Amino acid sequence: MFRWLLLILVLALIITLPLTTWHLKENVTIRAVLVDKTVPDPRFREHKPVTWILNNQKLINKDTGQPFDFEEDYYGFYPLPDDEYEIRSFAPLEYDKYDLIYFVDTYGVYYKEFYEQNPRGDRSPYIYGGTQPYEVEEVKKVLNKDNVFIAEFNSLATPTEKEAREAMEALLGIKWTGWIGRYFNELDYDANPELPTWVKENWEKQHENEEWSYEGSGYVLVDLSDTIVVLQQPEDIGNDVIRINFSDEQAKAYGASNNEKYMYWFDIVQADKGTEVVANYILDLTAEGQALLDEYQIPHTFPAITRTRAPYNTYYLAGDFSDHQSIPEFYKANFLNIFYPLVLVEREGMQKRFFWKVYFPVMQKILGDLRDHKVKESA
Repeated sequence: MFRWLLLILVLALIITLPLTTWHLKENVTIRAVLVDKTVPDPRFREHKPVTWILNNQKLINKDTGQPFDFEEDYYGFYPLPDDEYEIRSFAPLEYDKYDLIYFVDTYGVYYKEFYEQNPRGDRSPYIYGGTQPYEVEEVKKVLNKDNVFIAEFNSLATPTEKEAREAMEALLGIKWTGWIGRYFNELDYDANPELPTWVKENWEKQHENEEWSYEGSGYVLVDLSDTIVVLQQPEDIGNDVIRINFSDEQAKAYGASNNEKYMYWFDIVQADKGTEVVANYILDLTAEGQALLDEYQIPHTFPAITRTRAPYNTYYLAGDFSDHQSIPEFYKANFLNIFYPLVLVEREGMQKRFFWKVYFPVMQKILGDLRDHKVKESA
């Protein structure tokens, strides 16, 4: 009987401790600018996870006095009923002091994504998108040693043009190589509806009189001129997928799980001198794969997360890290990044484990530092 009571007590403690400790934690108000131009439908899948993490960390929107609302508390593209939309610009910034500015995704919304069904990602004219030069200037105007600027893929690549891109690069302490890429678990065009039509068509333009005949897993890399490079298993890559590697010191500092798989879009950047590389992408390349990358002057290893500490606190996340389709509604507890992965089923190509093991702890560290600074500031 005593054992059963002890077991019940332990289980009750496990259940109530995360809830109790979360509710005892102090609310901290911040003024944040979240920019998401890639909202073709009301799922808000790019920035909804960001607002969820802000709320989980008990960071309150200073402008409303409430937790962050993923449907309202962002700037960018707002889908409305009946194929209508509105654009909400954050510029000019109205206040002298901001705590967090986060460019979640500035890729934008395109005609076919908004007005039609476009599962293959067929290219069409864009309605709204791309980072603009005046936006970068507005960000630079309000940055200081006390706040933080985060940018994430896609904030540099097409449709962002050269002037804005170079201004962003200078702000973040990085250089974009012009290449983006993605791992696909199936390169067969007919078998994989996520493989974009433009990848197949551009590859066939490059290789006259040849048809796309790839099968199996591999990487698709594409540059600004739409040159397509395919790394196919087993010729060019080994059995492993792309992974994000932290040094032991960085993994401990950010609380992130090391060498986790990453299977979505990324861009290939290089860190400027003085820019801290928090984590790198590691590709499992064969000798043939290394030679193919060398032919196109593509690095074998490249930054996944970078940071600058001076003159501004900035982070660049060189992948679509926040894009998460199944973010839970409940956030009012601590240690959820431990519990949720235990009950979620990971399917091939999905990013659930990556979200909870890498993105969440990295964001928790960044926001925790911001939170600590705000608490000290108000003491």
